[in-house]
Amino acid sequence: MAGQDSGSSAMTEERGREAVPKQGKKRHDASKPRGEGAWEQVLTEVAERMEKSDHTAETLEGHVLSEIDVMKEEIEGLQGSIIA
Repeated sequence: MAGQDSGSSAMTEERGREAVPKQGKKRHDASKPRGEGAWEQVLTEVAERMEKSDHTAETLEGHVLSEIDVMKEEIEGLQGSIIA
């Protein structure tokens, strides 16, 4: 057989197939164009999110610090009772 002597690429040509690498699916850009003033709206939304995030972080920090103070007081109380 002539196909076996000349290699596998010849066999694919004999069978009517071309040795072309597969290309992945093309992805379309999901972004949408924004109208005038849209950037102002986006910046406003981002600023609002940052303010909420800052408020949440401050609240969490305050809670953690108060819990640490309570734990310190409890430890001091336990140490006092152990020593006495």
